[in-house]
Amino acid sequence: DYLRSLTEGESLEAARLALDEALRAAERTGAADGKAGGDGAPPDRLRVLTAFVQVRLGNTPEAEALLDAVPEDRTPTDLAADAHFLRGVCHTRSGREEEAIGALERALEADEGHWRARVQLAGIA
Repeated sequence: DYLRSLTEGESLEAARLALDEALRAAERTGAADGKAGGDGAPPDRLRVLTAFVQVRLGNTPEAEALLDAVPEDRTPTDLAADAHFLRGVCHTRSGREEEAIGALERALEADEGHWRARVQLAGIA
């Protein structure tokens, strides 16, 4: 699991650079509507992964911009849950607790077993 490898010591900056390049490649190939880009990964999934790395690096505005580009109406459930969770983290870090609670609750609506969203929500409440 790529996210697990990031928490096990891989350079976050190196991961950010690699994901940025993969996202640019996906966008250059004209990938749209969640279809695979040049490296086979759908752009929306790359945006969420890149947002995760940006959050870990403390770059909340960059993470929010990436997440804003992920359409909620056509996102797979697992990806929607992760995107809402990351939005909740971003909102928490910028002091917008009501928005954070809403985003985290939407993450749990998408995936009731999303333990990270539960922990984050418990930390706010």
